[in-house]
Amino acid sequence: MTQLNVERIDLLQLHRPFEAKIYEEVCDAICTLSQQGKIGEYGLCNHNREELKEFLEYVKTNNLTIQLANQVEYNLLNFDAQSSLF
Repeated sequence: MTQLNVERIDLLQLHRPFEAKIYEEVCDAICTLSQQGKIGEYGLCNHNREELKEFLEYVKTNNLTIQLANQVEYNLLNFDAQSSLF
């Protein structure tokens, strides 16, 4: 954060899908950063529907804060994600 010259990140995007076995570690880190006031919200990137579903189930089961955003690669040049989104 020093290199970014900021005290707080409004939206932290986790850009790589991670295995279910480290959900607790990831969620603990997010909670710690949030409690310290270093991040406002968090989101996921590049998670497919099943990965997102698994993560949401873990978060809900453990009464944790649900992420604000889910960013996928979907644009005018890449419609591949459409079938898994809608």
